[in-house]
Amino acid sequence: MSIKKIIIKMTLVLIVIVNVLIATDLTDAADSDTKISDTAYAATVEYGERYGISPELLQALIERESDGDPNVVYGGCMGLCQIYEKYHYDRMEKLGVQDLFNERENILVAADYLAELFQEYEDVGLVLDIYNGNSKAKHNFEYGIVSDYADHILKRSAELERLHGK
Repeated sequence: MSIKKIIIKMTLVLIVIVNVLIATDLTDAADSDTKISDTAYAATVEYGERYGISPELLQALIERESDGDPNVVYGGCMGLCQIYEKYHYDRMEKLGVQDLFNERENILVAADYLAELFQEYEDVGLVLDIYNGNSKAKHNFEYGIVSDYADHILKRSAELERLHGK
């Protein structure tokens, strides 16, 4: 076999390898449109379905609350969704949650709490502000004021829904 034929065959093999690598990178890029782990992503889909909450809303909330870091502690709030154990102890007990640093358990508590808020309030912006502990949430809602917190999550959630073909 001539050197020219060997070079042509090697070039063809390299082209195939490059195409496979490019296809793999594009697939990974589609799966990594959010900063959260695969475990957290799956939990947002599962609990979103269970509680009738958009998984993308849960994903956007996680990005805003913890930037996808399950070990974040801020002002007593813990984990991906920044759950304050003191205020959710009964909920955690009811759900069998023991570790707020466990991604699935943290998201479960957040989804359960959000579902409770959605039963009382229909507006997602108001629900997000109450979730965030905004003491002026109801007042702001009455005057059509949307907090930066809620606005950010709503916009990011819509962006994720578009990316997910919804």
